[in-house]
Amino acid sequence: MAIFEMALAFTLLAEGNYVFDALDRGGPTMRGITLATLSAYRGKPQTAADVQALSLEETQAIYKKMYWAPIKGDSIIRQPVATVIFDMAVLCGPAQAIRMAQATVGTKADGLLGPLTLAAINAMPSLQFLAGFTKICDAYLKGIAQANPTQNRFLAGWSKRTSKFANLA
Repeated sequence: MAIFEMALAFTLLAEGNYVFDALDRGGPTMRGITLATLSAYRGKPQTAADVQALSLEETQAIYKKMYWAPIKGDSIIRQPVATVIFDMAVLCGPAQAIRMAQATVGTKADGLLGPLTLAAINAMPSLQFLAGFTKICDAYLKGIAQANPTQNRFLAGWSKRTSKFANLA
């Protein structure tokens, strides 16, 4: 079974520390945790200062509860597969990452990781999954940039991130 801490280490390499780019739809962000995510996790509105002060321990707890659990990371057999689904859950949201995984394995793309999708993910060889998933992720991210040209500035970073997926196999 996949290990959360390994997936988290991969994702944190891409996320960095505190950023607040006016063109980034996530707003104030610390290690990939946005203001909206922190507010949802804590159950009340938060501020940019709260995001900036976010500890690594709470970051890990947020990622485990709000991203790893929805993708059922503990039930995914292959670490590289769980890592890339988790990474896209952080970048695009868990439901979107699950839809990308469902498109990769050919199950109904409803954004909920049920037993059929989980079985299909675990049955597909890692290299095959990673190749298909990367193509789907790249197309989705390019679509964001095409639909909203202000997001073009992030496309190179997104592409660099997904280019590392194949190296995990």
